[in-house]
Amino acid sequence: MTQSLPEVHFIGEILCGHKFSSANAFAKFDVESGDHWDCTGGDQSGQTQVDYPSMFVNKYVWNHPIDLHYFIKSVDGWPKIMFQVGNIDPYGGRQVFGYGVCHLPCSPGVHEIECPIWRVVGSTLQEAYSFFLDLKPRLTDTKLVSQNASNDRRKICTVAVGSVKLRISVLLRNFSKFSLEW
Repeated sequence: MTQSLPEVHFIGEILCGHKFSSANAFAKFDVESGDHWDCTGGDQSGQTQVDYPSMFVNKYVWNHPIDLHYFIKSVDGWPKIMFQVGNIDPYGGRQVFGYGVCHLPCSPGVHEIECPIWRVVGSTLQEAYSFFLDLKPRLTDTKLVSQNASNDRRKICTVAVGSVKLRISVLLRNFSKFSLEW
């Protein structure tokens, strides 16, 4: 039975990050999908390596692979990828300084996606810590980024801090058997 269900393959990579004001950066990611999506292959979460770009180059190269295989019962709940971008301080501590979310493409073919990354604007004291001590305000609940975004995200003040670039190939299989057309 499972073999005749529609299938979606996402194959590609998290290419790089741009315009972060940090000496180094890494990206943690989580791919979230609906209840009718069954991931049978690949890692839905992970982390890139930390890149230390040369001076005056504002590009953090990661080239982290993504390879996901889904069997689906409904197109409702199409997958989205959530990012938490951070850095490592001089003492080896990790600090998340940005968040972003974007939907994975739904049409077959190769797609280049640029996901905007933002950070929370804190109180005056938190912003002073951010400026002088490089301690950025953080979210206490990351569900705000993806699950509750439509209702709660507009209630917080954010500022853009850069972007993450992806290259994803989408393969669809058995969609015509179920009268699903793209």
